Amino acid sequence: MGQGKNSPQPGQLSPYVVIYSSIIDDLPGLICRFQPQGIIEFVNEAYWKMLGLKREDLIGKSFLTHIPQKYRQEVIESLDTLTPESPVTTIEHPAIVAGGEFRWQRWTNRLLTDEDGRTIAYQSFGLDITEEKKAIQQLQENEKLLRTVAENFPRAYLSVINPDLTIGFTHGQEFKRIQLDPNQFVGLHIREISL
Repeated sequence: MGQGKNSPQPGQLSPYVVIYSSIIDDLPGLICRFQPQGIIEFVNEAYWKMLGLKREDLIGKSFLTHIPQKYRQEVIESLDTLTPESPVTTIEHPAIVAGGEFRWQRWTNRLLTDEDGRTIAYQSFGLDITEEKKAIQQLQENEKLLRTVAENFPRAYLSVINPDLTIGFTHGQEFKRIQLDPNQFVGLHIREISL
C-alpha cells in the first residue's frame, strides 16, 4: 500500500500529532496522563515547567512524588472512585513545585478505559489555585475578626455591605437580644431588610 503525500515517513510524527502536541503545550493549564500505578506517560510544558524539571525527567516516574505524603492517600482514593459509568472527578491538594514551594492545585481526573471497561490510564487537567486558597483564608480570618468585634459591642451589630448594596456579613449582640439569626440577612438587598 502506497503512502499519500501527507503521510509521515517511517520514524516521523504525523502532522496531526505535531499540531496536537503544540496545542497541548501552549495551554496554561497542567496536563498529565498516567498509568493506573501513577506512572507518568505524558506531561505538557506547563506541567514540567511548574515542577522545574524536564519532560524526560518525569516520564516513567510516579506523579505522586510531587504530592505531599499526607495527601497522597486522598488522591489515590479519589482515583479509585472512578468507573466507566462515572469517569470524572475533581480534587484539590497541594503539590511540591520548583524550589520546594507548596502550591495548591485543582485537578480534574478522567478515567480512560478499553472497550471492555478495563482501566488503561488517567488523563488529568490541573490549575494552580494557590491565590484563590489564600484569598479564602484571608476572608475567613477577616470574618472571624469582625465577629469578635461585633460580639464585644452590646446592643449593636456590625454589617458589611457589598457594592451592590447586599449584605455580605452581619453579626452582633443585638441579634441575640432580639432572637434573630444574622445569617438570614446575608445576601439580601438593604431595601429588603426591616427589623
